[in-house]
Amino acid sequence: MANAQFVIPGTLENKALKYTDQEVDQAFSEVVAQNPELQKTPYSEILDKQVDLEELRAFATEANLPRTLSQRIMSLFAPAPRPLDERLVDAESKIGGEIFFGENAEAVSARFWYFEGDWFFERNYANDGYKVIRYQVFENSMHKLYDGVEYPFSEGEQGTLLDAIHRYHDTVSRNLYGVSKDYALAA
Repeated sequence: MANAQFVIPGTLENKALKYTDQEVDQAFSEVVAQNPELQKTPYSEILDKQVDLEELRAFATEANLPRTLSQRIMSLFAPAPRPLDERLVDAESKIGGEIFFGENAEAVSARFWYFEGDWFFERNYANDGYKVIRYQVFENSMHKLYDGVEYPFSEGEQGTLLDAIHRYHDTVSRNLYGVSKDYALAA
């Protein structure tokens, strides 16, 4: 009886939980669905991926860079290397190019990368040379620029780009930085 004086009436120790985890999750998802401020847009998801990529780069080391034996030997005789961030973006762009390369038979090579708030897609055409398209992503919109001039998206291009950004993030996180997809989504 002496211990009973320290028990606060109505605490969880004295009552069974009223709601199951599933009921709480369902109620929370209903609140999110009714409040547009809490809903994520496809663009806000991309902004989250941009922040994640910048964090991965911030904690990356030389060991993250893919290097062949010949590249290691050449680095002994080369002048001071470019900054690590630039070399990481270079490695990312090659991985991103592999995502797109098969889509256009006219292209000789392709690169796709994220850098300082913008996404870039570069193709090297055999006849016309290099063409670089810059994509800017904001909270509620996305813009396509070529030579500094904004152009409209072609049919299906935005969806393809959003899909490519997701694939790029997952592939770069896993292959270059060694982070699993589950960790990248949880971060």
